[in-house]
Amino acid sequence: MRNLTLADIEKRYGVSPRLVRALVKAGFITPTRGARREYRFSFNDVVLARKAAEWQAAGISTARLTRLLRRLAATLAGDDSIAVSVSASGRDLVARDGDALRNADGQFVLDFVRAQAPAPVLPLQEIVPQVGPKLSAQGWFDLAVDTEERDPLQAVQCYQRAIEIDQRYADAYVNLSCLLIEAQQYLEAFAVCQEGLAYCPNASLLYFNLGVLYEDLSDPANALRSYEEALRCDPMLADAHFNAAQLCEQIGETKAAIRHYAAARRLGGR
Repeated sequence: MRNLTLADIEKRYGVSPRLVRALVKAGFITPTRGARREYRFSFNDVVLARKAAEWQAAGISTARLTRLLRRLAATLAGDDSIAVSVSASGRDLVARDGDALRNADGQFVLDFVRAQAPAPVLPLQEIVPQVGPKLSAQGWFDLAVDTEERDPLQAVQCYQRAIEIDQRYADAYVNLSCLLIEAQQYLEAFAVCQEGLAYCPNASLLYFNLGVLYEDLSDPANALRSYEEALRCDPMLADAHFNAAQLCEQIGETKAAIRHYAAARRLGGR
């Protein structure tokens, strides 16, 4: 899933190319090269770049940010099994290690915001499930399905492994984007859907997930277009008919709403 360029990251996520290049130079993002030697970035690269932009907006300069990340990564070395949550605290970065917070010097700090919503999880190092190294795409997919409820982060990474092996594995994109939408990680979910549709242009459920995403973002026009694309790929998708019917009803397209409701009932979806 390395199809995003510097221009894509700036346009879609508002992250400056200068910041991304600084993260690449510091070794925190490791893009591949495209046919014209341009950088190509992955889903994980986008997550880190987006978080870095948030920290920069909190008042941490690019130079200080890369220094803090380098020190924080060194502090956390050997803690690969810990899901690390990193956030800005003034002009510093802190990482959640279990129930405690540590700064970039490895010192534990008082947690005055424990009662607030936790910061998004950011794995500085990839968490690799402790299984044999030669799993097939189907094997990684099955492992992801088995771990979704008890360890969503590991499930995300298993789906990514499946996609790395088989970039046309539509079900892996579908399940991965579902997890991200449920976690309200909308930018990441959008990127996964777009990547999936680049390889699987007729994956109706990816269009359906885009519709759900747009609805969550209160964008009914794009949601309806996404459901219509899903139905173009699979006219028998009852849930897409039902969701499209509700949207048509909201915007006053009564005839279209009736048609979609009828199709949903006929297909046994609602």
